[in-house]
Formats: sequence, C-alpha cells, structure tokens
Amino acid sequence: MARLQIFLLTLLFELGSWHAARAAESEESDSDHANDTEFSAVPFLGGTSDVGFGGGYIASLAQLRANHEPYLYRIDTTGSVTFSKTEDGGLRVPYADVFLRWKYPHLIRNLLGLELRASYTRETRTMLGCSKRANVRASSRKLARPQSNVSL
Repeated sequence: MARLQIFLLTLLFELGSWHAARAAESEESDSDHANDTEFSAVPFLGGTSDVGFGGGYIASLAQLRANHEPYLYRIDTTGSVTFSKTEDGGLRVPYADVFLRWKYPHLIRNLLGLELRASYTRETRTMLGCSKRANVRASSRKLARPQSNVSL
C-alpha cells in the first residue's frame, strides 16, 4: 500500500510540474489567473492480505492571489481506509488514516506564516507472530494515534 501511495504522490507531482510547464508556455497573461482557485484530487485503490483492501484520496485546494506568492492559502488532505472479512463473515476496518493541513503563508506578509495540521490513524494489527496465540493477542489490541499540531 505504501508503494502505491508513493507512486501516486510521484504521479501527482509530475502532473503538477507538467501543468506548471504548460502554464509557463501559455501566452495568457498572469493577470488573467491572479485570483484563481486550484483544486486537485487523486483517488487510489489497493491493499494486501494483511491489512485488507480499500482505497483513499489525495486532495489539495489553493487560493491564488497576484501579490501573494505562492498562494494566499492552501488546504491539503489525504485519507485511506481498508476493509477485511472477519472469521465469522463480518466486515472490519483494520486500517484508517486521515490527514488535514491548512497553510496560510502570509499571516504577516512575506514574514510569518501559519500552518495547522490534524491527523488520525487507527490500525488494528492482525498478526504479530506466527502462532494462533499471537494472533488472538494482536487482534484484541487496537492502536489509535490521534494527533494535532500547530506550528508557526
């Protein structure tokens, strides 16, 4: 799953650089796009027998202004969730992850910015060892790491 996410992030950045190159070649003036809003989103699917199968997204929203480089503000978010069957035929969520970041680089113009981040990860490990006993101990253990971070 991590390899797929890295591949999709690389693809996203490549598409972004291609878009930037096309914009540089364009004959339209910068003033035409001075107050644009840019949105991009990339969905993905994948999984393994260990954490189940599922999907997620990578998305970004930026508000552009002519006199605020690189943007006035930007919101980035990613999320993924996997599903797997339980032994009794039910459905469980062994992995869920969400990240949100809001960047405002011009709190004090060209001097001070603000970045707010929040993330949540829930992971239920299904097997820590090779025995049935290890599987029972691991399945009853849930790891949750809610995080929030404010930095200047």
